[in-house]
Amino acid sequence: MTVTTRWKDLGLGIFGIAAAGVILFVWIPADISTGVIDTWRRVTRIGDAMLPVFATIGILLSCMGIAANAALRRPGADWALLHAPMLLMAGAVLMVSLALMMLTGPVLAWVVMGPDQPYRILRDDMPWKYTGFLIGGTFLIAALQALVMRRLRWRSVGVGLLASVLIAMFYGLPFEDLLLPPNGDF
Repeated sequence: MTVTTRWKDLGLGIFGIAAAGVILFVWIPADISTGVIDTWRRVTRIGDAMLPVFATIGILLSCMGIAANAALRRPGADWALLHAPMLLMAGAVLMVSLALMMLTGPVLAWVVMGPDQPYRILRDDMPWKYTGFLIGGTFLIAALQALVMRRLRWRSVGVGLLASVLIAMFYGLPFEDLLLPPNGDF
């Protein structure tokens, strides 16, 4: 990394942090009437601000990473993990995990219930509403950890399963009308 690139990255990171702050604390509250979580007539549901807030937090964290990398990285240092083969493998892991999310529930329902019971009817019932999300999410996290560490460990599978269960609980339990991905697509 040259000195010029370092200052550009630092400037980009600081600008992104400032923009995310303005979006989070000025734009979203002024533009969206409901909060992140909305309760209306004793029904708790996702508010209109949830997606913009989560997306902005993602931008904020990314810009903080860019700024920290620019501030702390030595000139001339190289990040071997960001080369094309690594990015292609990460993309392949993402595609396989999305395929697992999409296909696990319907295939498992077809095997267990038979072809006469369509998945669309079962998608909001236990355990069908969680199977694709948990298996695909566990695979995604465990495979990305294995890719970075260059070996698969059972601990990575456990971390992936725990994270998937916690995310499913965070979204699936408080919102009774919410279908976890990909069940809303069927």
